[in-house]
This record gives sequence, structure tokens and C-alpha cells, in this order.
Amino acid sequence: MVIRGPGVMAGYVGDKEANERAFMDGWFRTGDEGALDADGYLTITGRLKEIINRGGEKIAPREVDEVLLDHPCVAEAVTFAVPDPALGEEVGAAVVLKPGTTASASDLEAFAAERLAYFKVPRHLVILESLPKGATGKIQRVGLARKLGLDRVESKADETPPRTATETELARIWSDVLRAPRVGVLARFLDLGGDSILAAELVARVREELGVDLTLTDVFDTPTVAEMAVRIEEKRSRVFDAAWPALLPRAGSGPAPLSFSQDWWLSIEDRAPPSAASNRPSSLRLRGKLDAEALKRAFAGVVDRHESLRTVFVHTDSGRKQRPLDGFSAALETTDLSARDAPVEAARAAILEAAREPFDLAARPPFRARLLRLADDDHVLLFVVHHAAFDGWSMAVFTRDLAALYGAFAKNGPSPLAEPTLQYADFAAWQRAGLSGQRREGLLKSWRLLLEGLKPTPLPADRPRPAVPSLTGGTVRRLVPASVMAAARALGAEENATLYMTCLACFHFLLGRLGGADDVATGCLVNGRTAEGTQDLVGLFFNPIVMRTDLSGDPSVRALVSRVRCQAVAALAHQEMPIGELIEALGLTPGAGDSPAAPVNALFQMRNFPPPRADAAGVGFREFKGESGMARFDLTFDLEEGEDGLGCVLDFNRDLFDAGTCETLLADFSATLEAMVAKPDSPLSALDLPLGARGGAR
Repeated sequence: MVIRGPGVMAGYVGDKEANERAFMDGWFRTGDEGALDADGYLTITGRLKEIINRGGEKIAPREVDEVLLDHPCVAEAVTFAVPDPALGEEVGAAVVLKPGTTASASDLEAFAAERLAYFKVPRHLVILESLPKGATGKIQRVGLARKLGLDRVESKADETPPRTATETELARIWSDVLRAPRVGVLARFLDLGGDSILAAELVARVREELGVDLTLTDVFDTPTVAEMAVRIEEKRSRVFDAAWPALLPRAGSGPAPLSFSQDWWLSIEDRAPPSAASNRPSSLRLRGKLDAEALKRAFAGVVDRHESLRTVFVHTDSGRKQRPLDGFSAALETTDLSARDAPVEAARAAILEAAREPFDLAARPPFRARLLRLADDDHVLLFVVHHAAFDGWSMAVFTRDLAALYGAFAKNGPSPLAEPTLQYADFAAWQRAGLSGQRREGLLKSWRLLLEGLKPTPLPADRPRPAVPSLTGGTVRRLVPASVMAAARALGAEENATLYMTCLACFHFLLGRLGGADDVATGCLVNGRTAEGTQDLVGLFFNPIVMRTDLSGDPSVRALVSRVRCQAVAALAHQEMPIGELIEALGLTPGAGDSPAAPVNALFQMRNFPPPRADAAGVGFREFKGESGMARFDLTFDLEEGEDGLGCVLDFNRDLFDAGTCETLLADFSATLEAMVAKPDSPLSALDLPLGARGGAR
């Protein structure tokens, strides 16, 4: 806060340095921090010198004071900074209790933790008979840690070692999943880089190695190793009647049932005219001196290794089945593009042409491939595959195995890969057997509560859906600045939410404004690899789940993020319910004028599966992005974190949307997210929004 006017001095006489410190362009620096609200009222929130900087998070001590003073046993409270070797400053507090009352430091910390963001909770709390005061009788926050002997306290946030056998095992699993060399039992999952994908992997590892069925809700409700260990011990004392069986190779051979994801995906195809909308370009750029024959052997080896790549889908008396082709040998022909004026663009054109040709899944394996030569040391492996056999995670597995085999064959060595013990058909049979009875009914009951009264979310389409859709698609891109991405992540962390959840709150708020709706829902593809052993398989594992948000009541940004977190965690905790089964059970089957993929005709998701990259025998294997020119969903909004910011890719159905509309939608998303993180405590109606995001009256 700065002031000026007739009652403010012109400056210090003869003290240039003091004037430079005290004045800014004629304004006097008061040393106070303040906030100006929408009605023009100025509120003093604290002294600048007293603000606590905890690892970049700014904390106003008075906010913490007020929470502590709400405790029935606290008479006086003062919050101050404590030096911390890892964070710079940690939150400390000293309190005086009311006469005749008792409360421990742990009691007061727990009380504060229920009312403050985690990073604002005092980690160093002392109870005193009286608070130290200066000569004027005022409490001096600055230097209080030194006076109380807290200035030499070492950071304990990520150094506390495991204290029990469960904590030891759990810390090891956390370290593996989070790729962290050491995990203290008080470190928080989100602070260590955790997200919903890693949470699902953590749940799978705990189930496999500790024999306990955690849920995603457990991960977010017990965000430290110490807390999660307690939850695990509690669960071990109970009996679970609906536990999943172990994933083992299926008995017998021959046609296998479809997984639920395959069944749903192919049913979408059945409801639409024949097209190539399910084709997935999954090509690789190969840089370096390539041994083409070794690559061809490696490619054939990968196809032989993963049954899903040599599977046909046949109709039988008991329904559609998948049947792996024994003895199938994958060939890889070469096309030389090096003489073209623009060989890279020629490669993209070849991928587009290959992606636009539908597959006959009953007669041939679900892929087509070709080696494109751009130069002596530059090639593209054109690879287009049907979604019924492949997903985003599969791309990383495919690339890893291909590079491993190429590296060995280029040196005339044997395959370094162990024979797989599981195939995708084993997973499909296991999933069908496990999702029945009590487990299925429990999941269905939960989803009925989550989706009760759900109506289609209006999208900002430029025209009605045609009677005969073409499913042609387009793509637009935008980069959200790194500063906005960091602020969104920090806001989410304050509410124990992931970056994805904060961005989902923004997108749902934007769709609600544009469509005049208080109840908004979109789909999210979860990776579905919760069983141990599925991470190394190629196949279609993802399952769409419905993310729903209540925008009513004009909540604050912070309250909206909290709402989204609660709904998202509940949805993720029940992600095992197949979308096709759910749609049928709840009577949500698309009507004649709906998208064949309804109610998940719009997807919003974070791309956080492993990147498809590897190096072998002097050749770098990297993703070569190509477009199919098709759109199975009306809108597919993909987010990807990068060093430069948050990458936003929006695929759209040209039957409904113009490119300009989608470019505006991305621009509005970026501007709305920036407005939200700038004023997290403001109601949604008070945000400074771009014109396109304001929508109609609410």
C-alpha cells in the first residue's frame, strides 16, 4: 500500500537513501499489504516485512492468527516465519491458552488443518504463558522465531524416515511411483509431483504388494505416507468380500471376449456410418543411421509379442469376440520420399492418407505400417492403428519394445525381452469375470448418485448435428503461459486438487457461461491400467468416466475448485465401472439426434502417460505427430504440461464447429484460467472475463 496527499510529508531532509526506500514515484510506501475489493473498500491484510514466504507461497500471518483464535481454548495467538533450510521459511505460531483450559500443540495444528490450506498450517507451534512484546507493548512478529529459539529448527517436511514396517514399504512404493529418490513420511503426494494417473498406479501397487484395496479417495484424503499407512492398517483389520481376483493368463485358447472398453468403442462405430474416425496415427521419427533390416525384424517382433496387434474381431453366436492370429508375420515395406521437395510434409500426407482408410477388423489385423525414408539418417515409421487395439499408453510400450529389439538386432544379438506372461485377451477375460455381483452393484449404486438428473451439456456449436454425420475433424492449438500454469497448480494444491482438477473447473465454468447451464458434465479417459502387469501391455485399456460440476450459487473460484475436486475424486474412485454398462443401466443411451458417444461427446483430459521416446544403436525413436482428419467425439480437449507452459490441443468435429469458434474457445479458456488464479477468493460473477466467455445471463 502506498499513499500520497496534503497530509503526507514530502520526504526526509538530507537523506537521499531513505527517500529512495520510502517513496515510489511520489507515493509513500506504508509497509502495509492490502487488498481492494470490488466495492472499492481497502483492507489492510498485514505488514510486508511480516509476510511469510514458504517456498514461494505467500502467507499473511493475520489469517492464521484468526483461525487459531477461533479455537475455544486460545486467548492470544501470533503467527510468524521460522527459518527453514528447504523452503526458506516455514509457518510458526505461539499461543496463550485461556485460564482453566487445556489443548496440545497437536490439537491446535489439527484444528488449523481443517480450516486452512495445508501450506498455511503452523508446523512449529508453541504454547506460552504470555506472548513476548516490544517496548511499546506490541507483538513484534519479525525476529520472534529467534527469541523463542525456533530459528535453528531443521526442516522435517521431507526428511522424516519411516517409523513402522508399513511406512517403510509404503515409502518404497511412493519412491518408485513418483520417481523420487527418497520420500519422507510427512511429504505430501501432490508436492512430490503426484496426479490422478500416478494415484491410480499407486493404488495398483499397494493392492499388488501390500494386499490392501486403497481407493483414489484414500490417496487424496491421506496425502502423506504417515497418514496412508494408518489407513492401510485400518483396512487390514476389515474383511473385503468384493476384492478383485488376481490377473492371470486365461484358460484355453481361441476367441476371447471383448473388454468392456472395446465393446463400448465398437458399439459407437456400430451407431455411426462407416468411417475411419477410430484410426489412431501413432508414427515415430527415427533419426540416425538406420539399419532397415534390423528395424523390420524388430517391428515383426513387436507385433508377434503383443497379440492385440495381430487380432481380428469376429461375430459369433455368443456375440463379438477377439481372435489372435497365430503365425501372422508383419511385413514392413519402404517408401523413399527423399527426392521430394518437402519430404517431412510428404510423410505427413502419407500418414493422413493411411489414417483415412477404414479397417476391416474382421479380416485383417488392426494396423497398417510402412517405413518412409526422408534422408540417409532420417526416417518415419508410419504406423496407424485402430483404437480397439491401442491407446495412448500403448504408444510408449510399443516404442520401448521396438527400440529394445532394434538395438539387439542391429548388433546381430538375440531378443533382450523376456516372453510376456500376459496378453490383452487375458485382461479382457479377467475384467469380465471380476466385474460382477456385489462389486458391479456397488459401483452402479455410486454412479447413480453421482449422475442423478444429468442432462446433456450444451456445447457452443455453430450448427446442428447433421442427420448423416461425416465425422471429419480439425485441430487447433494454444499455449497457456507457464506463469498461469504454475499459479493454477498452486491454487489446486491449496485445495488438495491436481492441476487437472483446477483446469477442469475452468473449462466447466467456461462451458456453463457459454451455454447458460449450472450443471455441466464432460468425459475423461482414465487409463484403466489398475491391475499389476497391465502397464506393459499394448491394448485399449482406457475407460471414459463422467466428470460433473455444479456451478450454482455463484461460488468463489476456490470453492469451485473444491467442488470439482470432490466430484472428480468420487468419479475416479469408481472408474472401474465400464461406461457402456453404465449408460445402459442408467438409461443414457444416445437418441437419434445425439452424438453416438453421448453422454461423453466432449472430452477434457490431461495427457500424462509416459512419452514415446527411446534410443538404440545410434537411432533416436521419437513421436512423429500426424492427424487423422477425423473426429469420433464432438470436442476433445487435451492438456500437456511443458517447460514453456500448458499445451492445449482441441480436436473438433467439423460437422458442428468452425475452426474460428474453437480458436476462440481456447483463447477464452486461457483468459478465464488467468482470471481465476488472479482472484481465487472472488465469486465467479466478479471475474474479469473475455467477451466470448461471458455468455448469456445466469
